[in-house]
Order: sequence, then structure tokens, then C-alpha cells
Amino acid sequence: MNWILAAPYFIKPDSGLWATVSKMDNTAKFVFSPPTYDHSRPRKQSGVKDWLHYWQHSADTWQKAMENNSGIITSFPQLPTCVGLRKRLLRKDLPIIAWTFNLGHLHGNVKRVLAQYALGRVNKFIVHSSAECATYSEYLNLPENRFEFIPLHKALFPITEPEEQVHPFILSMGSANRDYATLFQAIKKLALPLTVVAPQYSLAGLDIPPTVTLKSNLSLSECRKLVQQARISIIPIDNSTTASGQVTILDAMVYARPVIATNTIGSRDYIVSGSTGILTSPKNADELENAICMLWNDEQLRKNIASHAYQYMSTELTEKRTSERIIKILRDFN
Repeated sequence: MNWILAAPYFIKPDSGLWATVSKMDNTAKFVFSPPTYDHSRPRKQSGVKDWLHYWQHSADTWQKAMENNSGIITSFPQLPTCVGLRKRLLRKDLPIIAWTFNLGHLHGNVKRVLAQYALGRVNKFIVHSSAECATYSEYLNLPENRFEFIPLHKALFPITEPEEQVHPFILSMGSANRDYATLFQAIKKLALPLTVVAPQYSLAGLDIPPTVTLKSNLSLSECRKLVQQARISIIPIDNSTTASGQVTILDAMVYARPVIATNTIGSRDYIVSGSTGILTSPKNADELENAICMLWNDEQLRKNIASHAYQYMSTELTEKRTSERIIKILRDFN
């Protein structure tokens, strides 16, 4: 079957994941519907201008799908919402798959009704946390079999930077549902060097310890360099209903760096505590402090966790394994 790929970020169907899917199953053909807007800037939430961009992108994608007699594979919540709304309004029986689906927050009242109305016409949702299948099924009032968990995959990049030995530091990155308040409480007691890479809005109003270095607006290569140099990566999450933090967790694992993360639905599928990382209870600064202290001072433990994490990445979260899972879903539409 033919599929139109549409995402706010740039996807080339002739390379990466979708090229692998196409090579492994020659019945799947992909055409790219590129965005005409910049999705790279940090944003706390989508504004009116963003939604106008998504709506126009959905129009371009829909037209390509009609011209090519294709289904649509799109991602994040905004584009599936726009494409699903078009499908409902135009009353067309066109298959839609929402890849990398994540709502971020479960809003009530009007937003929930609108989400149910627009997303009710999406045929399959691919989520990257197993718990989200039941959560979104209940929230959107849709059968749970419309949701499928596929773990996030990550390309294995070469390790080009050594761990910083002279001035070792802890790294924490990201803005989506981060619990920097709890992290700062733990760091303040330990007085260890911590580098935080996050936009200013995610740190507003927080008491920032003197050993914390703040960075923002870094390039991807600069972020990857920091991940490799850090002694430990910490992903503190404040989100009990939807998945957050998986990308940052995998960014550290792929470079064989030890990870500490909050025990939430976004991290449980990827971290076996004590093996591929360490999980700590939500909003528990004392537990986080103990985990940091233990890992910071135990080089062998860091090496063991990093090794197990990298092995997990290189066997279970590869492009090939993800392609096999995607093909199984796509064949249901043939």
C-alpha cells in the first residue's frame, strides 16, 4: 500500500527508518509531505500560528493522499488531530496512522471533547509507552486495540567524546514535563556539579543551586557532546498520566552513559532499575539524592549500567526491530 509521510520535523522517505521498512517489505511505498514551517524552536505549547501551520500541512498531505490513493502516516498530536478532523468532515474512508503519538497532558472539558471528535477517525495510534494504550483508550473513548506500543528506536552513533575526568559533571536535559525542582533539591544537598540544558520557561521560579550551570539553545552536536562527556545523565519527570523523557533517556543509553530517571510510565518500558539504569520515585528528593550519590561514587556500577543499557539499545531498539513492528501493523491495511 502507498503511504504519505507527514511530520512537523523533516523526514526523508528514502533514508532512515522508512527506507528500512520499504526495503524489508516492498509492498510499502512512501511519499514525503514536507512541512513549510519551522518546528525546531522550543515551545511550551502550540499557539494559533502553529495550528494554522499544522492545518495547512494537513491540507497538503490530504491532497497528496487523494492523488496517490494512499493512506497517511503522521506524528505527534497536532497533525493527527488536523488530518483526523479533515477525514471526519470530508467523510472519506482513508486510513490514518498516528505515529509517535503523545498528548503530553490529558486536558478536560472542551479540549477533551474536541480531541475525541477529531481523533476518533484515526485508525491506529502508535505510542511509545505501554501504559498509554489504556490511558488514551479511556481518554479518547476509543477501543484499546486502536493503540499499539512500539518502543522508540535510536540509531547507534559512534562515541566520539570521552567522559570528562578532570571536571566531572552530571547532565540533565529537556523541557517536557521535567521535575527540575526535585532535582535541584537533591543537588543542593550533594553540592555536585550539574549542567542543565533547558529553555528558561521550564526553570522559571525555581531555586537554582550554585553548582548548577544552565545552558540553552544548543545545537544537536553540542548536546550530543555533553551527553558523552557527562558522568551521569538524569531525567527527572513530573508526569504520571502520559509519557515523557524517553528520547532523552535513549540519548544517554546510545552513548553508553548511565541514567537515573523518575519512575513513570515513560521510563518503565526502557529502564530495568539497577540494570539498564536507576529509577527513583516521583518527587522524592531523598531517594534521588541517594541514587546520585551511589552512582557518582561507584565507577564499576556506572560501567555495568552503561554496558547493559547499550546492549539493550543495540539489540531491542534498533531500526530493524522497529521496522519489523511497523510492517506488521501496515500489513493489516493491505
